Amino acid sequence: MMKATEWKDTAELIGIAAIVVSLLFVGLQLWQAERISRSEIRQSIFANQIEMNNAVIGHSDVWLRGSAGDDLTPPEAEIFRRQVANLNQYYYEVVQWSRTMGLPFEDADLAIYAGILYENPGALAAWRDHEEWIGKYRGMIDPSEQFTSGWVASVESKLEVIAQQEVH
Repeated sequence: MMKATEWKDTAELIGIAAIVVSLLFVGLQLWQAERISRSEIRQSIFANQIEMNNAVIGHSDVWLRGSAGDDLTPPEAEIFRRQVANLNQYYYEVVQWSRTMGLPFEDADLAIYAGILYENPGALAAWRDHEEWIGKYRGMIDPSEQFTSGWVASVESKLEVIAQQEVH
């Protein structure tokens, strides 16, 4: 027959073991939730990439002429402006996701985007116009604020590196 103190010790060990098992279970649930969340974000980014590609493919003539800096009709110019804005938004989201998740792709994705802009001077000009337009309205909200987007600075920095490498 077990003594009362032995029962107490056994009950405490069982209680500690139950706490450890429940903490492990919670940890496993958190790990699974993070993996699911990352997967959903990747899926969303992939879907955005498909939509962006379809927008370019659907008006490839506009993309090619606009990227080359050729003249576009007003409707074509609007299509091109939106193609560039969608491309910008896609890469912005990819870079932000990489940064948030601590993934090593941030510089590579920035370099890819900067490379696309560098190789397509019309897209580069449209991107800069878009960012200037955004900055104008930010400035209207708070004229004292000298707001420069970190995104713009990052892309411009990569463009500068590419331009320097092209010269050498």
